[in-house]
Amino acid sequence: MVFCMWPFCTRASVAPTVISTQDNTPEATSYVEVLPKKEEWESWGKSFRNLLGFKLGRYYFKKYVEKEHSANNFSFWEEVEELSKQTDPDLMALKENKNRGVNPLAIL
Repeated sequence: MVFCMWPFCTRASVAPTVISTQDNTPEATSYVEVLPKKEEWESWGKSFRNLLGFKLGRYYFKKYVEKEHSANNFSFWEEVEELSKQTDPDLMALKENKNRGVNPLAIL
């Protein structure tokens, strides 16, 4: 089966409900997931958020940006996403102050 979505196309090995890439590196195998429904992977071409909403979509996009020498930008975005999921009370206070227009460094 070939998955093709601009700007990248790739072959994937498909079991009945699981998809994986032909890349057997530890990083690649961590992106194995349930095969998205046709409507879901078609939506990747319509919305960047849809693409990044799936581990496999993020994997293919990361491979693309590595080829374009922009992997640092994508890594930064991933770190920001992880940071936004943090529940640390101190971090939440900084985020709350930032949303109110308070300089986050003012409370240090």
